Amino acid sequence: MTTTRAHLTNSCMGEWELYVPTKAPVQDWPLHEFGRTSPVPTQTERAAALAALGYEPADTGPWEWKERDNDFTGCVEFTASLTVRTATGGGAR
Repeated sequence: MTTTRAHLTNSCMGEWELYVPTKAPVQDWPLHEFGRTSPVPTQTERAAALAALGYEPADTGPWEWKERDNDFTGCVEFTASLTVRTATGGGAR
């Protein structure tokens, strides 16, 4: 089964969102917006968002977190990623 990476992001100017890059144009990527800047979405919330997008974790590995400085805004941005696959029960992608 093919896998890809799901990404959870929050810039200093934005809200938490989870998206799954596909071969489609960026505007058509599966996306879930959490509608808040804090707190960080829980693992349960992230799993529910993935399921709503038609994906599930590919294994039991943890989310991989990265921190990076945004040279343009001077803020620190946090991103997380997880290997996912199409949900076995389908879903609404």
